[in-house]
Formats: sequence, C-alpha cells, structure tokens
Amino acid sequence: MPPKYREHAGDSQFATTLARGIQVLGCFSAEEPVLGVSELMQRSGLPKATVSRLAYTLLRLGLLDTDESQRKYVLGAAVLSLGYPLLASLPLRQIARPMMQQLSDYSKGSVSMGTRAGLDMVYLETSRSRSIVALQTSDIGMSNPILTTSIGRAYLAACTPRQRENVLNQAKIKSPEQWASCERALADNLRRFATRGFCISREDNRQGVAAVGVPFPHPVRGQILCFNCVVHSNTIGRTELESDLGPRLVEMVRRLSEK
Repeated sequence: MPPKYREHAGDSQFATTLARGIQVLGCFSAEEPVLGVSELMQRSGLPKATVSRLAYTLLRLGLLDTDESQRKYVLGAAVLSLGYPLLASLPLRQIARPMMQQLSDYSKGSVSMGTRAGLDMVYLETSRSRSIVALQTSDIGMSNPILTTSIGRAYLAACTPRQRENVLNQAKIKSPEQWASCERALADNLRRFATRGFCISREDNRQGVAAVGVPFPHPVRGQILCFNCVVHSNTIGRTELESDLGPRLVEMVRRLSEK
C-alpha cells in the first residue's frame, strides 16, 4: 500500500482504487491546470500503468478532459457537478453575501466562508472588494491549511476538545514541519479566542497577507462553518487587525446568526 494510504492498512472497507482516483484529481491546481501522465505520476507517486488506467476511467466519466494542443489532461466539467449539491444545500451563502461584500469593501480585501476538508479549509463562498488593490487570491473551491490560517484556527477554536485533538494529532503526523512552525501561534490564538472571539494569522500562511477568522456559532448540516477577512498585511498593523477588523468580523457573524 502506498505511503499515503498506510493509515488505512488492514481496513477492509477502504476502497484504495477509489482513493487513488481522487488522488489523481487532486493533482490539478489553478497554477498547474494541465498535466500529463508523467506529471501525474510525479505528483501522485503512483506507477505509470495505474495513472494511465485511472486517467482513462476519469476521462470516460467526464471528470477529466483532454487538452489536445498539449496532449495532456485537464479537469472535466463533471467535477463541478459533484460540488453543486453541497453549495446548493447551504442557503447561508446567499444570506451572507451582502454582509460579506460590505466588509470586503470596507477592508479592501476579501471575506470568505469555509469549512474543513481534511487538514485544509475550503472556501464555500467569497466576496472581494471592488477596490483595485483588493486581494485576488480567494475564490470558491480554493483551500488553505487549517493550521496556518485564521479561518482554520477559528475552526479549531469552535471544535470540541475531542474533535480538536483528533485534527491536531493528524496534523502532527502528516504535516510535522508545518505543525512545528505554527504551534506557538496556534496555541496563542486558541487561548485568546475565549476573550476576543476571533483568531488571526499574519503572514503565517502567505507572505504579505493578514487575516482574521470567526466561527459561525451554530453547525449547519452538521458542519462547522467559519468566516475570514483577508487583507494585504502592509495596509494594516497588528493592533488595527485586532482592534478593528477582528471585532467587525465578529459583529458580522453575530448579525448573520440572528437571520
């Protein structure tokens, strides 16, 4: 069994072939939307025969398509149809949009709603400032690490102790370097969340980016949803991040929870 699946060794219910197919789909990114077999092999760690067979199957299902000019693969439109039921089942997205847009315009940044997917937070809704200096890095479907982001830290703050321990144990095993680099900042955020109601990240996840994150107070369809507000770090100091932007996001989420 490949290293990625060793934690499932001995689990007779775990469908390794399905997991490998999903792994191949996960190789594509906004930065690298077109990949050939050799690149898929390198990113997935799977042998050529396996990658070729999986790519053929995914192609027939419409989950992959071909870029004829490069004789490589791209994600197929059918991938979008898999996520639509999730997005459509969250009316909170539509309700939150006006408030999110108002705060993104005020901050000249972006405001997003997301939830956990493994050790990442995936965006379910995003509003960006109309300002020309607004960040262009947030969009529906994008994901960022749970440990280093304000939205991820807000998620952890909203977890029960047992849920949080489970996620952190996974992080320690699967992302030891990331854990070591942000353990202190994460602990500080979790400790201070009780009094200020939000978490922060200042260039912990990405250079030049500062953010605050707040959990939605009620689970939605069994999910913990969180919101963040992301801005250029050179436009805001830590004091302003904590005294202005954080409280504004807390107030936005409070008003939203009363809808």
